[in-house]
Amino acid sequence: MHPILFHIGPIKIFSYGFMIALGLFLSFVIIRRRGEYRGIKPDQLIDLMIATTCVGLIGARILYVLRFNEEYRDNWLGVVRVWEGGLVLYGGTITALLFLLVYSKIKQKRFFLLTDAIVPYFAFVQAFGRIGCFMNGCCGGAVTDSIFGMQFPHTHYYVHPTQLYSAFVCFLVAAVLFLINKPNVRVGFTTTVYFLLYPVGRFFVEFLRVNPKVFWGVFSHAQMISIVLFILAVFIFITKRFWNYHEQ
Repeated sequence: MHPILFHIGPIKIFSYGFMIALGLFLSFVIIRRRGEYRGIKPDQLIDLMIATTCVGLIGARILYVLRFNEEYRDNWLGVVRVWEGGLVLYGGTITALLFLLVYSKIKQKRFFLLTDAIVPYFAFVQAFGRIGCFMNGCCGGAVTDSIFGMQFPHTHYYVHPTQLYSAFVCFLVAAVLFLINKPNVRVGFTTTVYFLLYPVGRFFVEFLRVNPKVFWGVFSHAQMISIVLFILAVFIFITKRFWNYHEQ
């Protein structure tokens, strides 16, 4: 593992932060190549991506610190070191959605139009973030003797590389979203598909992680959130035909 990718003089470039930055950069390249999306110009979408990502990172960090506050009792400066890892993805997802909801009200834009524009890139950046987790050596899985097992530097046993499993899920979800996210697709469909696919992948990968199973000794916090989001997405998917959107 390589938590510190390289140095530029006295400056350390952390793998986790670098991979997220790389995912964002490649997203910007794709945005420019795909051009305007339903009246949202590439520059506007890039600005929205940057703002949403920043808000999402803050939310993901806050939830991580709240869950693992004992790590920061004597090291409050470490709270701001997001580039070293330590994020709860669903915390970032929820805060990002709240930000887009407020933004849509202020700019008088349709909420689901904004989320449709964002979610394919969000899943894409997620995948790079998970690769960053792998390079950082965090978020590893349970002990295993399967052929997929890997040994991290700080362990003497093999574990599931759940970071790579999650990255694969995110890349797959992103590919599906890019494929279906066309201008003639009904508003909200791309967002709904994201919340149908990603929670399922996260739910099953979570069984191979070592997060505490706090619900009935079987499910983790992330799995319960996955279940709730999936049920909401199914409800939206079923009732979608009743939405009063008029597509251009």
